Amino acid sequence: MASDPQNEVTDDGAPTVAHLADAVGRLRERLDRQEATIGRLVADLDAERGRRQGYERRLAELDRDHQSRPAVELRVDEGDTGREIGDVWICGLPVGKLAENTKDRTRDLQTSIETLAERLERVERGEVDPNELVAQSSGPDRSELLSLHRHYLRATTLEAHDHDLTSNQEIAARSFPFLADQAVPRGDGELVLTSPNVRDVIERKVATPALARRLPEVESPSRETVARVMEFIDRFGTHIFELQRAKHTGRNTNEIVIDRGDWLAYTETLTDAAQSGTHTTGDDSDRTEMETALDHPEDATRTSSDGGGM
Repeated sequence: MASDPQNEVTDDGAPTVAHLADAVGRLRERLDRQEATIGRLVADLDAERGRRQGYERRLAELDRDHQSRPAVELRVDEGDTGREIGDVWICGLPVGKLAENTKDRTRDLQTSIETLAERLERVERGEVDPNELVAQSSGPDRSELLSLHRHYLRATTLEAHDHDLTSNQEIAARSFPFLADQAVPRGDGELVLTSPNVRDVIERKVATPALARRLPEVESPSRETVARVMEFIDRFGTHIFELQRAKHTGRNTNEIVIDRGDWLAYTETLTDAAQSGTHTTGDDSDRTEMETALDHPEDATRTSSDGGGM
């Protein structure tokens, strides 16, 4: 029987047509998922813009009515000589601060959309996204990994009664592959996750139906749960992930600040090790689970949740 030429290796050892078609199919699936994510972000951005326009219209209406209802005031801390839009209060409401917050949220959404667009371009060029390497077993020896990374491997490859993590520690560990990807750039060399950002990671990335049966708090994490998860990210994230509390920074919420340079250096180490073919110390089940995470990190997280003592 004649062989199928599409399944034969070319004379120069190049991949077969079937292998190339399979690779193209996987890339298309990844692109479809990324496009769906961008669609959701665009919808969120449109909603934020609509709310911002509503605030602006309301502010204009109150401004026109200020002569009959003289309730506009500037509330400035003693000794502060500056004047900002956020200092404006109207009818006892911090309208200026609401307008500022809406503008900040719109800017953050726009940054997230641009980041996803860049990732799509890298996928189209066939480049490896280092954020997808943090969940795999290929890389340095386990002793060289971040504690948070090691806890992620334990949480996703061992049964709940074997990995010896508390519920909040496990949630923090399972959040690890998504933290840098969901963070927002700020200034030079910082990626930032506020408390609401961390809650979104838990609800949208970590939570699965199977995991929620064992850890119901992942579906709607309380303020206390988010605070404890952020503390564990800080504790296990060593020098790369740092918790900065609102009472010390003067900001509205607690934040996880990621050193972008150290994070890129860490993921580049994983990338180099993966490409060189080295593996961390671990059993075959670890490698199988994490190799799945390399190609489809979200699918791998769900698979491990289904089989990890849930």
